[in-house]
Amino acid sequence: MWHMKQGVIMAFDYGSRRTGVAVTDPMQTIASPLDTCLTPQIYAYLDTYTTQEKIAAFVVGYPTQKDGTPSPINTEINHFIDQLKKKDTQRWRFTNTMNDTPPKWLFKP
Repeated sequence: MWHMKQGVIMAFDYGSRRTGVAVTDPMQTIASPLDTCLTPQIYAYLDTYTTQEKIAAFVVGYPTQKDGTPSPINTEINHFIDQLKKKDTQRWRFTNTMNDTPPKWLFKP
């Protein structure tokens, strides 16, 4: 069983123009949409939000094509993840929207 520290889990659906943001409740039982942010402003948005709320973990969607190959957007997503890693050293999860299996660990700082 995967156990998480206290706080909300913040999830990102990264896009070239806009990024969707969702968070769980403090008990981490249900996720709800929080906002859609212009992607160039996502780091400022994150800085503001993390001063107001305790974040237990980040989840970043990582799409693949039906044949399992990476989507073209993944290069941008990798850069986004690298920037988030520099800002924070919490746990990360990898999610694949085309996969029914549980998410795999992408990396643990």
